[in-house]
This record gives sequence, structure tokens and C-alpha cells, in this order.
Amino acid sequence: MTESSPDVPAEGGIVAEVAHMTEAERSEHFDEVAEVVAPERQIAVEVGQTLLEVEDVTLRFGGLVALDSVSFDIKRGEILGLIGPNGAGKTTCFNVMTGVYRPTSGQVLLEGAPLGRRKRYQITKLGLARTFQNIRLFGEMTALENVVVGVDARHMTGVLGALVRSPRHHREEREVVAPDRQIGVEIGQTLLEVRNVTLRFGGLVALDSVSFQIKRGEILGLIGPNGAGKTTCFNVMTGVYRPTSGQVLLEGGPLGRRKRYEITQLGLARTFQNIRLFSEMTALENVVVGVDARHKTGVLGALVRSPRHHKEEREVVEKASALLEFVGIADRAADKARNLPYGYQRRLEIARALATEPKLLCLDEPAAGFNPAEKEELMGLIRKIRDDGYTVLLIEHDMRLVMGVTDRIVVLEFGKKIADGLPAEIRDNPAVVAAYLGVPDDGVA
Repeated sequence: MTESSPDVPAEGGIVAEVAHMTEAERSEHFDEVAEVVAPERQIAVEVGQTLLEVEDVTLRFGGLVALDSVSFDIKRGEILGLIGPNGAGKTTCFNVMTGVYRPTSGQVLLEGAPLGRRKRYQITKLGLARTFQNIRLFGEMTALENVVVGVDARHMTGVLGALVRSPRHHREEREVVAPDRQIGVEIGQTLLEVRNVTLRFGGLVALDSVSFQIKRGEILGLIGPNGAGKTTCFNVMTGVYRPTSGQVLLEGGPLGRRKRYEITQLGLARTFQNIRLFSEMTALENVVVGVDARHKTGVLGALVRSPRHHKEEREVVEKASALLEFVGIADRAADKARNLPYGYQRRLEIARALATEPKLLCLDEPAAGFNPAEKEELMGLIRKIRDDGYTVLLIEHDMRLVMGVTDRIVVLEFGKKIADGLPAEIRDNPAVVAAYLGVPDDGVA
């Protein structure tokens, strides 16, 4: 019997096989590997010619110009670096190129043809792939299965074809976390409008002719001292209260007297100042409730296991699992909500709201009770949510967080809007300083 070399794994396999090859056999083996890895697709331009062009691209989020007439091209065969300080627009440029955002003006061309209004998976099929600043893998799948997802993106069966999933599911899995719903306005256009809203409780005026707009793709902060009317405004927007006068419009259509669940189905989701989870359900089950809000079976179907629900159940669970991974709590999926740490419960609420595929995500004081490190992580999560194609409305008392993560800020005081502008403008606004520091009215310049 021949003893195995101590450098070769006893169980054999490809590592052992390669280790026993001669130099010539090893060279031939790696030549074959290189042929398998090399791209087989046809590319219409020659090496050294322009493969992709960013042509005069501008992207605005409300009053914030994220990209300003950016132009460059990438030659076939080169390694191009895209650099700049934090906030320079590098990832935003990636997001425009890969279809997360549509530019306000300008265009991106691949092999001379504009990408136009194509969806992300269509751009991937055309040949533009990316990685992410924050790692995005299928946490419960093996390394091999994760790569199979990418291979299947090039096959007619769609994503996870090797794992025997339905064609419809293959299309959805490519963008498992990203919102797949149609939104009737472009990036930078008005998604939601609060128009002259007044709300009275008897003789108390809680909101007094409040008006502001939220642009698609932006993070808008709604701030003000305690009792300013911030959460009340949330409650009017989401159907908890009906305004005494004025109206709320989503994509130009008034929400009117719709019920709360109808407003959620239209695309407006929220979290709460005081956490509201199903405490005896697991983290995964809490998010499944949100996913089911977008399916015909509804929440009840998930509980009674209707035939229609069985048909949808696999994709629901996978969507919910991906969302838990997205917000960073996938390792606690099987834990009951009441057993999660406070910070994880906050993240779970956000995951559940995202599960409804909202056009607008409203976060009501998501950093309440957080330490500085947790607040920093939350800022990263909110940015990641926006980068994934969502529009965010944020109520928050922590001014460092608000100033660091928002594109624009609206300020309320005693139910009235007193300011609306970029973070730097709000920071130096005398009326805002007076509202927070208690400066007398006659002391405001």
C-alpha cells in the first residue's frame, strides 16, 4: 500500500488530483480551466474601442445634484478606476450605469446602444455585472449555489434554474430585495405631496396648512422639536388620521379616504416610534407578513395555508430571508421577535416595511435608544436602502444622523412648516435655531 503524501488531503478530490499531476499535465489542466472561465459571449467592439460610455449624465434628488454632467468612456480590455472622496458620487454613478437609478438627463451606452429604461436584470443580460459596497450573497446557499445563480442569469430558465424553480420566480430572484413594482414618476420627480394639510382635534390645531413634496430617490428628513407634529404628519400620510382640510397625493393621485392597508398596498410603508412587531412570531414570520401584503393570499392565507398560498410560499420565504440578510439580522431568523436585542427589533421593523415593496418608506425615529455605534450602522443601512432604489422619509431627533444621511430637510414647529432646504441651509436657518434653542420670536433675524 502506498502512503499518501502529508501535503495531499487523504480524502482525495480535485486538490489531490492536481497535486499528483506532472508539470506538463498541470499546465494542460489550467489551460482547460482558463477556457471554461473565459467569456463566450459576442462583443461588438474591438479591444481598445469604447465598450461603455457615460454621456453627460446628471442625476438630481430634489435639490441635491448627485451627478453633474458626468461623461467618460471605458475601452474594451482596460481596467478603469473610478475614484473620489466620500460622497463624490462613485456608487451613484454605478447605480445609474446598472439601472438602479435613471438619470435626470444624459444617457449610458453599451456597445454604442443606449441602455434607456431597461430593468436591472435586463442590463445584466446585456453584459453589465457588478459587485456591491456591502456584500450581498444568498447567506443560506453554498458558495457553489451562489455562483450557479450567476450562471443561470445567462440561461433561458432564469435565476436558480438548476434548483428547479418556476420561471416567474427566476425573474423575481434576480432583484430579490430591490422593489419590483412599477412607479409612475421618474427619479427626481415628485413622488408624494402633502398639500395644505390642516388637522384639528377640537380646538387644538395639530397641523396648520402644511405643504411639502418628496422626490423619488431622495432621503427627506422631517424634523422639529417635541410636539411639532412630525408623527402626526406621518399618521395623516398613512391613513391613521384624515386631514380636516388639504390632501396627500401619491404619484399625483389623492389618497382620499382610503384605509391604512389600502395605502400600504399603494406603496406607502412605515415603521413606528414605538416598536410594533408580532412578538410571538419569529423574525422570519414577521417579514413574511409584510411580503404577503403584496400577494393575493394576504396575511390570512399564510396562517390557514390556502392552496394559493402554497403556490407562493417558497418565493415568500426566500424574499423574507433575503430581506433579513439585507438588514443584517439573518442569523436570528428563527428567533421570536420578543427575544431579539432592541437594535435588531428596529432592523426587523425596517425589513418588514421593505417587504411590502414600498414606493416610499417612512421611518419614525428609527435611531431611538441607539448608542453612537448603532446610529452609525443605521446611517449606513438607510443609505443602502436608498441605493437599492427606495425613497425614504425620516423622522429623527438626532441632528448628527439627520444631517449626515438626508438629501433635504423639512422642519415643523407647532404644526407649521418653518423651513425646507438642504441640510447646510437648515443648519444655519435662524428660525430653525430659534425653534430648537427657544430663542424669542423677536430675536430671530
